Amino acid sequence: MQTDLSAQLDYKFKAVELKKMLKRRGLSVSGHKGDLIQRLIQADPQGMKQAVSGLSVLICSEQGREIAENYLANEKAQRRNVEQQVMEYLRHRKFKDASIAVAAYEAKQVFPRGMGIDWHHHDPAHDITMLNAIFDGKPKILALLNESQTYTLRLVSGMMYLWGTNQGKEWLPLDFETELAIDNDAAARMFLFHATYRVNIANYKRSGVVKQVEILAA
Repeated sequence: MQTDLSAQLDYKFKAVELKKMLKRRGLSVSGHKGDLIQRLIQADPQGMKQAVSGLSVLICSEQGREIAENYLANEKAQRRNVEQQVMEYLRHRKFKDASIAVAAYEAKQVFPRGMGIDWHHHDPAHDITMLNAIFDGKPKILALLNESQTYTLRLVSGMMYLWGTNQGKEWLPLDFETELAIDNDAAARMFLFHATYRVNIANYKRSGVVKQVEILAA
C-alpha cells in the first residue's frame, strides 16, 4: 500500500531537517515531528511534493503484517525445534547427527548462515572432530568446575559452535551458576577456544610441515 505525502516526508527527513525547512519559510519549529510535517504541507504543498519527488514508500497492510508475523513466528518455532533436537543429539554424543541437523536447517533458509558455505553438501567430519574435542577436553582455568557444571557448559559450547554464535545464555538452565569470576558465556567460549587450539595443533602435527607453534593472547 502506497503512503501519502506526510508519510513520505516522515520517512525521508529527520526532525532537525524539517525544522531547517520551516525556518527557511519563516514558520514555527515547535511541536512533534508530525506537527512539523503538517505545517510544511499546509504552507508549501508543491514544495513538499517536489522534496519527495521520485520517492516511493510502501507500507504493509494489516493483513500483510499479520501474514509476516505468522511467518516469523513459524520460523522461530521451527528453529527452536531444531535446536532442541540438536541439543538431544549432543547429550547422547551423536555428533554426526547434530551436524547434519544444523546443516539441513541452514540449507532450507532463504539466507543461510555463512558466506560461501554449501549447506546442501556439508561434510560433518570437522564438526565431529571439534565436538569430540569440546566434550573430551577441559581448560585448566575451568578446573574448579564440578562434573555437572562442566557437562552443561560443554553442551552450550557445542551449540555455540554448531550455530556459529558466541552467545549461549538461551541454552543454559535458568538456575545455572558457577563459582567462577567470569560469566557463563565466557566459560562456554573457553571450552570452544580450548577445543579449537587442540584440533589446530593436532592438524599441524599431522602435516609434518609445522615444527613450532606459539599461541599469543591479546
